[in-house]
Amino acid sequence: MKYSSSLCKADNAILIAIDFQPKVLQHTIEWEDVKSLAIKMLKLADLFQVPTIVCEQYPQGLGHTDSDMLAVFEAMTSDKAVFPKLSFGSCGENNFLALLSEKASMIKKNRKDLPEDAPVDLIIMGIESHICVLQTSLELLQVKGYRLVLADDCITGRSIRRHHLAMSRLQHEGATISNFESIAFEWTRRKDHANFKKMSQLIRE
Repeated sequence: MKYSSSLCKADNAILIAIDFQPKVLQHTIEWEDVKSLAIKMLKLADLFQVPTIVCEQYPQGLGHTDSDMLAVFEAMTSDKAVFPKLSFGSCGENNFLALLSEKASMIKKNRKDLPEDAPVDLIIMGIESHICVLQTSLELLQVKGYRLVLADDCITGRSIRRHHLAMSRLQHEGATISNFESIAFEWTRRKDHANFKKMSQLIRE
């Protein structure tokens, strides 16, 4: 089957979770639903062995990632890393792009049915939409070799209006707007995929 660059591919993806820290998360819109889907996304990444980076904004003051999410993250068997930061945009820290490049190099060695110059998908989820997610994403859009895919239902902020404005701006700048289920089904692609049943169960949780 011919590869479509419009569809996400599990062996060509890195998941980036931005600042799911309780001191901020609990002040955002629909945070419980967003957290639930973000946990499912972590489990999906583990199911498909997708490398995952969890960013934490000023953890000394804001604390670490939500405990429920952290428990899932720590149980993951896929490649993973925690990245503390002071810069609102993750790329503002000198070693973030180096970490990302390391993961991307590993992916390019193992991915199948893709041209050499195919960009690696960066699946983005996190808070807040109009600050850390926005700044990280705008920075990454300037880096060659990546395609940004925003999991909209795994992203939130303190107001719906600011969330929508951030997503609209990022789409205008070239990011792809998607959601948890679309990504799950694109990674699976076929009913007879070895992970289809587990993926379906995860969606129904």
